[in-house]
Amino acid sequence: MRIFFVIALLTSLCLVGGCARKVRVEVNAFVESGEMRQAGRLAGQRCLVLPAGQDVSPDDLQFREFSARVGASLAHRGCAPAQGLEDADLAILLAYGISEPYIVEERSHVAYRPWGRWSRHMAEYLPVTTTYIFNIGRMRLEARLVEKAAAPPGGAQKDGASPGPKAEEGAKLGRQVWKIDAAHAGQGIDLRALFPWLLAAAGNYFGVDSGQTVLVRVHEEDLASVPPAKHIASTPGTDAL
Repeated sequence: MRIFFVIALLTSLCLVGGCARKVRVEVNAFVESGEMRQAGRLAGQRCLVLPAGQDVSPDDLQFREFSARVGASLAHRGCAPAQGLEDADLAILLAYGISEPYIVEERSHVAYRPWGRWSRHMAEYLPVTTTYIFNIGRMRLEARLVEKAAAPPGGAQKDGASPGPKAEEGAKLGRQVWKIDAAHAGQGIDLRALFPWLLAAAGNYFGVDSGQTVLVRVHEEDLASVPPAKHIASTPGTDAL
């Protein structure tokens, strides 16, 4: 996390909860270069959202909520939901989480007059250290091609069974074609409330190379393309202009 991002958060932190109108999100997007860039296109494709790690089950309620949001965002950009891996052209691996807390100290000085405000004595400047405890909420998307194995020539099957109409025998994850990392640093992060903001920031970089880490300001109106979820009662910390 770049130092200017942390400084911006420190200087613009809203102390009143629930007043968010804009959230700053850092986005870093990579895309396969050259002629293979087209492999990660979304329009006309079929996408399947899967957990990025084996520690998360596809039946996990949190994953189901987050993956539904991602799937709707992909569909908004032309990639229809797939019914399974064999039906998909692209597999979108989804990961998310909150970092361990880290401490940022801001050092400054305050004027102190031993004999009161109107004293003629020279003011003393006392060092003051303000401590902030931050976490980073993060979402990571990784797009991989789905490789499908062709059926044997002539549709031959074992045990002399008659050939069927099935054109494919299984599917597996292929090479990575693009990936996106979206992160927000703040205090008291609620990942469930933050997730739509991370997704809104990342949505414009599906299959697009950001060239570097970019700072995206997400406004409430930007959430219109993110499908609503039930029972989200709060919003992440506010960033001022």
